[in-house]
Amino acid sequence: EGRRVDDALMLMGKAFFELKRYIQAETSFQKLLDTQRKSKFRDDSQYYLIQILLQQNQMPQAETSIERLIDQFPKSEYRPLAQFRLGEKYMDLSDYYRATEVFHGVLDNYPKFEFKSETLSNLGKIYFELDSLDRALSLYERLNKQGSSREKRREGLLGMARTKSRMGRHDEALALYQRALDEARYGDERAEAWVGVY
Repeated sequence: EGRRVDDALMLMGKAFFELKRYIQAETSFQKLLDTQRKSKFRDDSQYYLIQILLQQNQMPQAETSIERLIDQFPKSEYRPLAQFRLGEKYMDLSDYYRATEVFHGVLDNYPKFEFKSETLSNLGKIYFELDSLDRALSLYERLNKQGSSREKRREGLLGMARTKSRMGRHDEALALYQRALDEARYGDERAEAWVGVY
């Protein structure tokens, strides 16, 4: 019976969350945490509670809730994801100092995180906006080398080109834009000749 209860609470909470009925969603997830001590959905519930707080821009409470997730569920797959979402929310709120702090923490603590490419991309964008161009360039170079997909690697390449252009290094920027066009047109094989040029 306990399993049916935790399944029902989890499904109800997720349904309310998708409908943006956050008070009802929070009630379901909190009830699961309070009453279903052996449920396999406990860390899922904690993660959704964090998401609700982030949706409502309740940043201090979200950070406290993330600390609770880390402390109570040390093996949870949601640990890096919750911190990544926190960084995204700070970025949306233009709190770039907090966003960079959180994103660097994600990279440092979770080197194999599934959204590592997105984390590098977000940091590159923030530093570009802040006119910290050397840092932006370094992050876009990492994204170009370590990106999880061809699209992400190309995003790194274009970020490198934009950054070099803003630095006044226009010839290098043009070469990188040409490389991006070649990759889009002919695939990564032909563009390998460009690797290491800049």
